[in-house]
Parts: sequence; structure tokens; C-alpha cells
Amino acid sequence: MKPGKKTGKIPKKSSPIVATTTAKTIKNAELGLPDSILIRYNEVGLKGKNRSVFEKKLVKNIVDIACLESRSIDEVTKRYRGRIILNGIFDSEKLNKIYGVSSYSPAFLVRGSPTSNGIDAWIEDIWNTIKPMLVGRKLNNNLKFRVSTRRLTKTTPMNSTEINALVGSRVVDLTGWTVNLNDYDVDVGIEIIEDVAYVFCETHDGPGGLPVGVSGDVLVLPGPEKMMLECALKLLKRGCTVSFTPGSGIKDSTKELLTKYGQRYVEKDNHWAVACPITKYGSNEVDRAQYNNSLILFPLI
Repeated sequence: MKPGKKTGKIPKKSSPIVATTTAKTIKNAELGLPDSILIRYNEVGLKGKNRSVFEKKLVKNIVDIACLESRSIDEVTKRYRGRIILNGIFDSEKLNKIYGVSSYSPAFLVRGSPTSNGIDAWIEDIWNTIKPMLVGRKLNNNLKFRVSTRRLTKTTPMNSTEINALVGSRVVDLTGWTVNLNDYDVDVGIEIIEDVAYVFCETHDGPGGLPVGVSGDVLVLPGPEKMMLECALKLLKRGCTVSFTPGSGIKDSTKELLTKYGQRYVEKDNHWAVACPITKYGSNEVDRAQYNNSLILFPLI
């Protein structure tokens, strides 16, 4: 999914996403209950030999913040390169505030492959899963759409373009919509991982960045509360944990907002760096000795 593209209308307030693997997928699609949630990340995937450390931290943050069940990480998540798959009950309003997540899609599973099921039967299974998601929208004949297939594992004899054409022709027959690859209203997504196809019509943006906790702890120096909050959020996006000087005067509403991004409000003096929330500070205006000659950061606010 390219950034900036239309992904369909998303309600301002989303109810918890229920991902279940027990009911039949087609019935789930009719009820609007996804089988899984596909989590995508960008920057984490650029890491080298320590990439798995970043991935594990992101998975832990997702489960700690957004999972509404008391189950182990292994029970509710699977990791593939570039994807984290959630199986469980998750709060969608929290998923879009977890740093490290670039986007996520509630998805429906189609098991099997063209090799085991036959191409025609496999495409028909995918189409029968997609069709219920389009039924409520097909009354509008003026919509434009595209089908976007990604084969994360090359287990199908067909390439992505061929799958797009086979599924897209069925969408046209059902809805009368126009195909437009660049300016579209509905993006029908298909992602193939091993012998499972994940299909979806909605993609929600995440905040991006790095998982909170993979970098060091940074002390936010006193300043106007709005600037302190902006400074803290920029540091969290770079994977830092943040703390504040005792008596910083942070309001309860600000503390509550920080928890939504995976950060408890902490007052302490132990840190490897300090951050200035007021951009007019110069490096010579901060008493380094007062902060044990720590590294001084100036996040752009």
C-alpha cells in the first residue's frame, strides 16, 4: 500500500476488532468479523541483524497496549518478514497509536493454494470471501476500485497481476465499478503468505516510527506543557522512553494521553540524554553538569 492513497472510509471511532479463527471465513465476512489483523511496519524492517529484537518489542507493545484478552503473545500473534498477524480481540483505537505500526488491515483468511485446490476453485474461494464486503457498497455504480495483490511468499503459480485481473473482473461484473489504479475509492487487498490468502477492503494508518523501548531513556526538561508533550511524542516515535523532572507540572490529561502511546508518566533523574522542549535553547544555555554531562537533544517542534 503506497502512502497517501485512498483506503475507503473509516469511522472516526472504531469498535474493538475481533479476530477469530474458529468460525468459517465466509460467514465471518458476512457478519463483518475479521479472522485476523495484518500489521505492517516499515522502519523496523530496515534493521539488520537486530531486526528481530525490534520486531519482538513491537509485538509485545501491541499485545500489552491493545489486546483485550489474557493470552500469551504466541497465542495471539505470528511474525513474518514485514508483517505481524494478530489473532484475538484487539482495541482498534489503540492500534493506530502504537509507534512502529505503519498500517493495519482487518483481514479474512482463505486457506489452501492453487496447487492443492486448483486455480479456479482457489480464485472462487477468494471471491466468495470478498463479495460480502462489497455488497453494501455496490449500490453506488460510480465508484472506482483496484485490486492489489502481494505475494509475500511466492507459493502461487500465478503472479500478482494475473490474480488482480481474475478477481477484478468479478468485481466489475458484480458492481459495475470502474477500474482505476491511481485514483480509487475502494482498494481490494489480497496478501498471500504461504498457503493462506488474507483479503481485506480497509487499511488504517498507524503512526510509524520505532517501537517504544528500543532506544534509551530521555529526560524531558521543563517548559510549556504543550511543548513538553510534543517533545515527548517525538522521542517516543524514535523508540525512546521518556521521563520528566520532579514537579514538572504535567496535567493528568497529558499523562493519560502518554499512556495511549505506550508510555507511563515517570519522574526520575537517571537518563542517558536530556531533551529541550523549547527550541530557543542553545546548547550553551543548558547546564550539562547539572545533568551529569548527558547528551542534549533538541527535537524539532
